[in-house]
Amino acid sequence: MRLTRSEFLEISPRELDLHFEEQAAIRRESWQRAALVCAVLANVHRGEDIEPYSVDDFMPGAEGRKSDEEDMRDFVEQIQRGEKFEADPEALAALKNSLVRPEPKSEILRKPCST
Repeated sequence: MRLTRSEFLEISPRELDLHFEEQAAIRRESWQRAALVCAVLANVHRGEDIEPYSVDDFMPGAEGRKSDEEDMRDFVEQIQRGEKFEADPEALAALKNSLVRPEPKSEILRKPCST
């Protein structure tokens, strides 16, 4: 809903705040649908060692989650402090296993083509 200039000047600050809250709820609802699709797809393709994803994992600004900017700021501060980052061998192995595609069945490949 767009407000004309006269409508904007006629409403109270509280009504304007309610309007903004309504618009934010509409945006959250549309993000939630997209996040649900992302969570389903991620869970279908996740490895056995990886915990299931939830809708909140894909919702921007979800409760208790850092924004991308905050996460990047923390990472840069860690680097500036001289912290070193080494991969956890188990986590690295789990990632590699989740990225490996299964080999195609050899009997399917060996079937002669009928022409």
